[in-house]
Amino acid sequence: MNTTSWKNTTPQQKNLWDYINASFHPTVIVPLYFQGIAATSEFATYVATKLYLALDFKIAGTADTAAISFVSVYDESNALVSVFGNSVAYWNTTNARYVHNFFVLNNFCFGKLIFSGYTNIMFNGYRLTI
Repeated sequence: MNTTSWKNTTPQQKNLWDYINASFHPTVIVPLYFQGIAATSEFATYVATKLYLALDFKIAGTADTAAISFVSVYDESNALVSVFGNSVAYWNTTNARYVHNFFVLNNFCFGKLIFSGYTNIMFNGYRLTI
Protein backbone atom coordinates (compact mmCIF):
# COMPACT_ATOMS: atom_id res chain seq x y z
CA MET A 1 0.00 0.00 0.00
CA ASN A 2 2.48 2.59 -1.13
CA THR A 3 0.13 5.08 -2.76
CA THR A 4 -3.22 6.48 -1.76
CA SER A 5 -4.81 4.51 -4.61
CA TRP A 6 -4.31 1.32 -2.54
CA LYS A 7 -3.52 -0.67 -5.70
CA ASN A 8 -0.30 -2.30 -4.37
CA THR A 9 -1.74 -3.83 -1.21
CA THR A 10 -1.47 -7.16 0.53
CA PRO A 11 -4.76 -9.03 1.06
CA GLN A 12 -4.70 -7.99 4.74
CA GLN A 13 -4.23 -4.31 3.85
CA LYS A 14 -6.99 -4.51 1.23
CA ASN A 15 -9.43 -5.92 3.81
CA LEU A 16 -8.48 -3.26 6.33
CA TRP A 17 -8.77 -0.46 3.77
CA ASP A 18 -12.17 -1.75 2.57
CA TYR A 19 -13.39 -1.75 6.20
CA ILE A 20 -12.07 1.79 6.86
CA ASN A 21 -13.42 3.17 3.57
CA ALA A 22 -16.87 1.65 4.08
CA SER A 23 -17.12 2.59 7.76
CA PHE A 24 -15.58 6.05 7.89
CA HIS A 25 -15.40 7.47 4.34
CA PRO A 26 -12.10 9.34 4.88
CA THR A 27 -12.01 12.75 3.24
CA VAL A 28 -8.25 13.38 3.49
CA ILE A 29 -5.54 10.71 3.34
CA VAL A 30 -2.06 11.83 4.37
CA PRO A 31 0.97 9.50 4.23
CA LEU A 32 2.74 9.69 7.59
CA TYR A 33 6.10 8.43 8.79
CA PHE A 34 7.25 9.09 12.35
CA GLN A 35 10.29 7.77 14.17
CA GLY A 36 11.12 9.14 17.58
CA ILE A 37 10.07 9.55 21.18
CA ALA A 38 6.59 8.20 21.90
CA ALA A 39 5.79 11.02 24.32
CA THR A 40 6.39 13.67 21.63
CA SER A 41 4.20 11.96 19.02
CA GLU A 42 0.76 13.11 17.97
CA PHE A 43 -0.64 9.61 18.56
CA ALA A 44 -1.32 10.17 22.27
CA THR A 45 -3.85 12.95 21.62
CA TYR A 46 -7.42 12.06 20.70
CA VAL A 47 -9.13 14.06 17.96
CA ALA A 48 -12.61 12.91 16.90
CA THR A 49 -11.96 13.53 13.18
CA LYS A 50 -8.60 11.74 13.10
CA LEU A 51 -7.91 8.04 12.48
CA TYR A 52 -4.54 6.39 11.91
CA LEU A 53 -3.87 3.44 9.64
CA ALA A 54 -0.64 1.75 10.74
CA LEU A 55 0.93 -0.43 8.10
CA ASP A 56 4.11 -0.89 10.13
CA PHE A 57 4.42 0.02 13.80
CA LYS A 58 7.47 -0.74 15.94
CA ILE A 59 7.95 0.08 19.60
CA ALA A 60 10.77 -0.30 22.11
CA GLY A 61 11.81 0.80 25.57
CA THR A 62 15.20 2.01 26.65
CA ALA A 63 15.62 0.76 30.23
CA ASP A 64 14.31 -1.69 32.76
CA THR A 65 11.58 -0.63 35.13
CA ALA A 66 9.65 -1.77 38.20
CA ALA A 67 6.40 -1.70 36.19
CA ILE A 68 5.18 -3.77 33.26
CA SER A 69 5.28 -1.85 29.97
CA PHE A 70 2.35 -1.74 27.57
CA VAL A 71 0.63 0.24 24.83
CA SER A 72 -3.12 0.92 25.05
CA VAL A 73 -4.93 1.21 21.73
CA TYR A 74 -8.08 3.32 21.45
CA ASP A 75 -10.56 3.29 18.57
CA GLU A 76 -12.11 6.17 16.63
CA SER A 77 -14.57 6.90 19.45
CA ASN A 78 -11.80 7.01 22.10
CA ALA A 79 -12.76 3.64 23.59
CA LEU A 80 -10.05 1.23 24.75
CA VAL A 81 -9.93 -1.77 22.40
CA SER A 82 -6.56 -3.47 22.98
CA VAL A 83 -3.51 -3.50 25.21
CA PHE A 84 -0.19 -4.75 23.82
CA GLY A 85 3.02 -5.45 25.65
CA ASN A 86 6.09 -7.62 25.59
CA SER A 87 7.73 -7.37 29.01
CA VAL A 88 9.92 -10.01 30.62
CA ALA A 89 10.29 -10.22 34.39
CA TYR A 90 13.54 -10.75 36.25
CA TRP A 91 14.49 -10.34 39.89
CA ASN A 92 17.28 -8.40 41.45
CA THR A 93 18.14 -9.02 45.10
CA THR A 94 15.04 -7.26 46.44
CA ASN A 95 12.21 -7.04 43.89
CA ALA A 96 10.86 -7.84 40.45
CA ARG A 97 12.02 -5.73 37.50
CA TYR A 98 10.84 -5.79 33.89
CA VAL A 99 12.58 -5.40 30.56
CA HIS A 100 10.33 -4.09 27.80
CA ASN A 101 11.14 -5.97 24.63
CA PHE A 102 10.79 -4.58 21.14
CA PHE A 103 7.63 -5.55 19.25
CA VAL A 104 5.99 -4.97 15.88
CA LEU A 105 2.34 -4.52 14.90
CA ASN A 106 1.12 -4.40 11.30
CA ASN A 107 -2.11 -3.42 9.58
CA PHE A 108 -4.30 -1.91 12.28
CA CYS A 109 -6.16 1.34 12.80
CA PHE A 110 -6.52 3.46 15.90
CA GLY A 111 -7.64 6.84 17.16
CA LYS A 112 -5.17 7.21 20.05
CA LEU A 113 -2.29 5.34 21.72
CA ILE A 114 -1.23 5.57 25.36
CA PHE A 115 2.33 4.47 26.13
CA SER A 116 3.35 3.08 29.51
CA GLY A 117 7.04 2.27 29.83
CA TYR A 118 7.77 2.18 26.12
CA THR A 119 9.65 5.21 24.89
CA ASN A 120 10.59 4.87 21.19
CA ILE A 121 8.29 4.26 18.24
CA MET A 122 8.36 3.98 14.48
CA PHE A 123 5.07 4.49 12.60
CA ASN A 124 4.64 4.08 8.86
CA GLY A 125 1.12 4.53 7.54
CA TYR A 126 -1.54 7.14 7.03
CA ARG A 127 -3.42 9.82 8.94
CA LEU A 128 -7.05 9.86 7.83
CA THR A 129 -9.56 12.66 8.31
CA ILE A 130 -12.97 11.12 8.91
